[in-house]
Formats: sequence, C-alpha cells, structure tokens
Amino acid sequence: MVAWLQVALVGMVLLAGFMAKANELPTAQEESTRLEKLRAATTVGEAVDQMTPDELATFLGLPTEAEFEQWLESHPEFLFHPAANILVNIQVSLSNQSMVVYSPDGAWSTPVSSGMHDHKPGSRGYRTKRGCYTPYYMTKMHYSKQYNNSPMPHSLFYYGGYAIHGTYEQKRLGRPASHGCVRLSLAAARKLYNLVSKYGRENTRICVDW
Repeated sequence: MVAWLQVALVGMVLLAGFMAKANELPTAQEESTRLEKLRAATTVGEAVDQMTPDELATFLGLPTEAEFEQWLESHPEFLFHPAANILVNIQVSLSNQSMVVYSPDGAWSTPVSSGMHDHKPGSRGYRTKRGCYTPYYMTKMHYSKQYNNSPMPHSLFYYGGYAIHGTYEQKRLGRPASHGCVRLSLAAARKLYNLVSKYGRENTRICVDW
C-alpha cells in the first residue's frame, strides 16, 4: 500500500510539474526536499501539507489555476462582487501571517502560514494567490482508507487548488511555510468551515492581501 501511494504521488507531482510556470518554480533544493517529504507521506494530511495548489487540485479532481481561470469565464458568479450579501468576511494578511474573520457571530483571529516565498517580493517560488474571491468548493475530506483512515483537514477552495485548510504542521503557523495555500490550525479550520457552512458559501468573501 505504501509503495502504491508513493508511485501515485510521484506521478501526480510530475504531472503538476509540467503545468508549472517558470516564474513560479522553487529552487532545486526546495523542490528536492518537498518531493522527498511527499513520497514519504503516509497520511492524507501529511501529503496535503507538501502539495502545491495545482497538485492538490489534481488530487481532488478540481481545476488547476490555469483551468480555473478559463472556467471562470463561463462561471462569473464565483468571482467576488462588491454588492454581494457578505455574512462571512475572511481577511488574510500575508505580512502579518494572520487571518481575521467577521460574521454575525462576532470577530476572531488566528495565525496562518501562507506561501513560503510570500515574504520575498519578486522572488520565484511558492506564493499565495492574492485578491478577493467567493469560495467555489468546500470539503471536510472524510476518512480515506487509502491513507490509514486519516482525514484531510477542513478546506475552503477559492481559486483553483488554492485553499484555506487545516495543517498538521501547526508549529509553523505564524510564518510563511506552505506551498501556496493558507494553513490554519486544525481547530481554526474546523471553526471556519462550520461558520461558512452555517451562513453559506455564496455569502462568504475571502480576501488575501499583503
């Protein structure tokens, strides 16, 4: 089973590699380290923490960033509209590595980990997608028999494979550490997921900015 998982993950990484843009590529050392961790992953949570947004999208059968851009042309309702009825307002600050959530239930904040190169303006590598969006897909990622019955954290996808989701690398929260997604503690991810479920994905805005 472990051997099968390694083969599948390696194949997925190679596929995503062909789709990567030149100015988004990490250094050879960073990519080598990431691939080694990805091959060694034995649970979904461990694997997700090592995936790029495009790899995660491919893994879940969602559109990659390029595919999502094309998809939006025929689904403009998933772009954020200022006049929308916003009940859950999610503000992610890359400079502070934090997230503030506003809703009828009150406001709360939590540390995050964004793309590991977000603190290096103009550099190549893993960066978090900025802008304001309405999440187009959300999932609890129920238990998977293929990964030792391990669950993937609660995830809110807002642009292709870019998502806000829980992480098992919680010691790294508060500083850039991901491959493009916005990581939260498992408890914060569950709280956010339940909040969006309560008030509706269509009534939620995610804004990621510096």
